[in-house]
Amino acid sequence: MIFTSTPEKALCDKLYTLSPLKNYTNLEIMLFEDLRIDEEEFANLRKETIEKLSKLYHCTNVNLLAKYIGRLNE
Repeated sequence: MIFTSTPEKALCDKLYTLSPLKNYTNLEIMLFEDLRIDEEEFANLRKETIEKLSKLYHCTNVNLLAKYIGRLNE
């Protein structure tokens, strides 16, 4: 059996491996400049999935991502 990762899980996995980011500005730079994630594709990520994953990772970057996405969807 082969399991494939969702875009949300893949992003959380990547952020987990990076040094902790300090704020939303650093997160945006990491996402859109360093990782070159398309902003339209980013907008399609499922907020609920990232929120659930952030509780499992216990990682500063993933928690910051969950809060960032939550603010965008307000």
